[in-house]
This record gives sequence, C-alpha cells and structure tokens, in this order.
Amino acid sequence: MSSIAACNSSAFDFNIYSWPPSDTIPITRFMSSDSCIGQPLVMKKFRDKNPLHESDWSEDILASKEAQRLAILFNSELNSNKPIRFIAPYIDECRNNIWPPFIGGEKILAEPYLGKNVYKKFNLNSGWEDKNCRLSTGAFSHFIYRITSGTNLVCDLQGIKNNNEYILTDPVICSIKNSL
Repeated sequence: MSSIAACNSSAFDFNIYSWPPSDTIPITRFMSSDSCIGQPLVMKKFRDKNPLHESDWSEDILASKEAQRLAILFNSELNSNKPIRFIAPYIDECRNNIWPPFIGGEKILAEPYLGKNVYKKFNLNSGWEDKNCRLSTGAFSHFIYRITSGTNLVCDLQGIKNNNEYILTDPVICSIKNSL
C-alpha cells in the first residue's frame, strides 16, 4: 500500500494499468483505489521523469478545464440529449518512495476510473473518428472549431457513453494561439 494522500487517511493500492497500451505515450497509467473515499482511480505518471512540481501537469489540468468549459457551452447551445462532460483530474503527491516507479515528493495526476469494458475512443488527433458513434462527439469537435473561428479544436475524445451522457477524459486541444 502506498502513501499518496488525497485526504488525511487515504492510502492507495497500485497495479499497472496497460489499457490502452501505447509505446508512444510518455505517460504510464496505474490502477489504484483510494481507501478514504472508496473510489477506483487511474493514476498517471511520466515514464521518463519524476515531476516534483505541480506545474509539470499544468497542460493536462488546463486542457481538461477548458474542454469542460467548452462542453458546457456546447451542451447549452445544442441542447443535446446526451450532453458531454469532462472529468477533472487532480494532482496528488507521493509522501515517500513507493515501489520502483514512484519517489517521495513526486506529483502524480489522478482521476476517477471510468471502466475498462465500456471505455472507448471517439476521435483522434489524426482526424480518425468512430463512424459507429452517434452525432455528439463529432459535433462537439466541429462546434468548438466553428465557435473559435478555426483557432481551436478539441479532439482525442475518449471515455464512456452511458444512457444519459458522454463522460470524457484526457482531451487534446489543438490551437493556433496557445498550446494546451
């Protein structure tokens, strides 16, 4: 059991989470569960470095916040029957060295686990999109491109679709103005 804490009594168990597998992504994902809140989590860490500053994760945090802001606008403008929502990751810290990959003081990105069996990719940065997916995720990416006059595109949409909504994580915002 590790000593990363989200609240004073939290403890986490880690197992490497290899889905979806990728050698090109510089982040390793670990399955975890928070003993304080009883929530399954995905913990993310860089493969090649041990960040000691929260700013190392700032792009991920900013992209998720901006994507959620844009999703609220999309949902209100289009009044979709399946609204889009982005989960908010948070930064946690290792208190001490935990089994080989974690060092004391290292900052790790955590977010609620959405479920392996229903998790899917809806579109990618390369332009690919799931043709079996209904309108919402493709419309969302297009809507953002249009309302920003072509300066931003939210893509790499992934997560789950349930009966009521899309719950997405880890968005990429391609921008000609900023890098998120």
